[in-house]
Amino acid sequence: MPARRPPDRPRRPRHHHRPRRSLRINDDPTEPFDPHVLRHTFATQLIRDGKDPVLVAELLGHGSLDTTRRYALPTEADKAAALDALITDH
Repeated sequence: MPARRPPDRPRRPRHHHRPRRSLRINDDPTEPFDPHVLRHTFATQLIRDGKDPVLVAELLGHGSLDTTRRYALPTEADKAAALDALITDH
């Protein structure tokens, strides 16, 4: 039989979530950093390295490719590089 909580001890919520700690990176106080940044960087790097989005979705535990798609959105630099690759002097 489980031990009973003493009556003077407050009841804890069933799902206790710790607040995310905000870390700093590169000594730049304007650049907040938390574990979600690592997850996002991991996914974005895999997509940019040409990994299959289905694989990335599975690694992240996403149930839908639409969720993973946000990591594959092109930047302005990506768009410019794609156009530069098409424009040749040959």
